[in-house]
Amino acid sequence: MGVASGNSPAGTVRDALTEVRDLLCCASGAIIRSLDSAHSELDLSRILSFHGVEHAVSSGSVCVTMTSLWRAVEQGVMTGFDEVWIHGNGLPAINLENVPGATSDGVDFSAGIPAGLADAMDATDCILVLGDGCGLNYATPDHRIAERLSSNVA
Repeated sequence: MGVASGNSPAGTVRDALTEVRDLLCCASGAIIRSLDSAHSELDLSRILSFHGVEHAVSSGSVCVTMTSLWRAVEQGVMTGFDEVWIHGNGLPAINLENVPGATSDGVDFSAGIPAGLADAMDATDCILVLGDGCGLNYATPDHRIAERLSSNVA
């Protein structure tokens, strides 16, 4: 799979999701790997439960439907150092624990994505990875999403 990636110094996961919402109509759900620097399944579940966002755990990943993701966006759950993987079909069948993170405090996608990330995206039918903190990292096989993010998220 060819993956387009980039980094926007001032972008956020919340802004990016809002910008491409209409292009995510085929998505079935999302994997949330980080919220406000929290990464553990227990911490992520606690945060989402506190905000009334329904979620499930599959193969060690905290998963939400698109409806629940938009609820989290609208409620301001994503405040920085967040990582979200949007996928096309069902719940993920692989554990992402050993896959490199996308939050921009640790890596900058403007020079490409870390080794192993594209394979994990393919294995989870991922159509968009977003990570923020010190700007916004994004990776997607969809040229329309890449174009929109590269030109509109600042």
